[in-house]
Amino acid sequence: MVTGLLNFIDASPSAHHAVAAAAALLRDAGYTALSEASATSWPLAPGGRYFFTRGGTSLVAFAVGGRATCGGGSGGGAVGAFKVVGAHTDSPCFKLKPVATARRGGFLQLGVQCYGGGLWHTWFDRDLTVAGRVVVRLSDGAGLAYRLVRVPWALLRIPSLAIHLSRELATEGFKPNREAHTMPILGTEAASAAAAAAAATAAGLTSGNGTPTKAAASKGGGGGGDGTTAPLRHPPELLSVLAAQLDVMPSSIMDVDLVLADTQPCAIGGAHGELVLAPRLDNLHSCYTALTALTSADATLADETDVRMVALFDHEEVGSTSATGANSSLLPTTLSRIHRSLPGGGLDADAAAAAMARSLIVSADMAHAMHPNYMAKHEERHRPALGGGMVIKTNANQRYATSGATGALLRAAVEAAAAAGGGGSGRVQEFVVANDMGCGSTIGPMLSARTGIRTVDVGAPQLAMHSVREVAAVADVAAAVALYAAVFRPEFRALDDQLAASGEILE
Repeated sequence: MVTGLLNFIDASPSAHHAVAAAAALLRDAGYTALSEASATSWPLAPGGRYFFTRGGTSLVAFAVGGRATCGGGSGGGAVGAFKVVGAHTDSPCFKLKPVATARRGGFLQLGVQCYGGGLWHTWFDRDLTVAGRVVVRLSDGAGLAYRLVRVPWALLRIPSLAIHLSRELATEGFKPNREAHTMPILGTEAASAAAAAAAATAAGLTSGNGTPTKAAASKGGGGGGDGTTAPLRHPPELLSVLAAQLDVMPSSIMDVDLVLADTQPCAIGGAHGELVLAPRLDNLHSCYTALTALTSADATLADETDVRMVALFDHEEVGSTSATGANSSLLPTTLSRIHRSLPGGGLDADAAAAAMARSLIVSADMAHAMHPNYMAKHEERHRPALGGGMVIKTNANQRYATSGATGALLRAAVEAAAAAGGGGSGRVQEFVVANDMGCGSTIGPMLSARTGIRTVDVGAPQLAMHSVREVAAVADVAAAVALYAAVFRPEFRALDDQLAASGEILE
């Protein structure tokens, strides 16, 4: 199982790649692709398994229970609810600016933006590359197309300043200016000029002494490398590298949506092979384990009355307010559309509202494990351990959406699944931030607010969150899958209904 996680992360240097990897996993499991652009109801069937994407960086996968029908006609019969695990595909990184060309001091560089709240000092002196999605003009000139791209070698570097030139490091620490000091080096102007001269000679555009030939005059001076004029918002050296990866002409690249990524693959570490060392664990760990739990539970789908779902959103690291983020219409419109498309004629408004009231969202985002060098940073009774299992996250000020009811329900579900041989230890850890510390947030509160669905926030414990390389535990990969699978079990419905039967108005 951990090998699958490592392969998933290695295949996902950008949110675009993460969604592509998730879609491939779902297709291999037999899920059918749908389209949001379809003007008719989705052709859902009992036991059917489906997914769709939005914007290339968000994805929703769901499985319709074999007993999840409307009983014939609008409002007829009873229907279950939604069991949703939500996570996010993005991670803190550097993104290319719209005009990325920069030349300083004889170097070719790229202008980048800081995306999210990264530990930016960890990106220095790493072997970096670019990855993401580009828009290309088709060879026949008839239109545009999206293409994924990833340069597989160490293309870029953000070098540190030598200690001899920065004596203040000893007293002030490393405080790079995020605008001036984070621009990666793509190459040198001297090497670029030499390469351009050699290419011109080989093409017959210059003589051996560098004098332009008549052929050069007939070719013209296009900036795209093929005799056409292209706007050079990005260095031609970068466009040439991208074009070689895509097998297109540089001038056919119309625009890019690229991020910087570390080229070092994931690894297993520790004296006993107990540690996962990888980039983007926050939050690809949650994405992969949620999808694995969903597809692994397909064998029990025939007995299910609910709709099981995994929703992967973009832009969590910058607030989630976008067309593909958790604070968008994505989840509410998806739930509504599934209700209208359910076998048996769809649900009327009252039946749909009742189903939503019985639904549950598990907001899955990584949790802070106790750091042995900074133990005082943790509230003394809430110190999750690497390898200690999944963490339920609580915050009285609603930075997390967990309540006493949703926390108790999830703990009971995990215990019941373990007792039935469904995997996992049956135990969870608890996390609350100390009163004198700031608390991060997740997609949980906003999803709960937008849908009115009860929510619980959970995560696998990790160290070095938002670093270019993060640390988690091998044991917690299986623990994450087991927790999500506990919610996807058909038996979860009876457990939830038993709690609901006690009533919300107590005397």
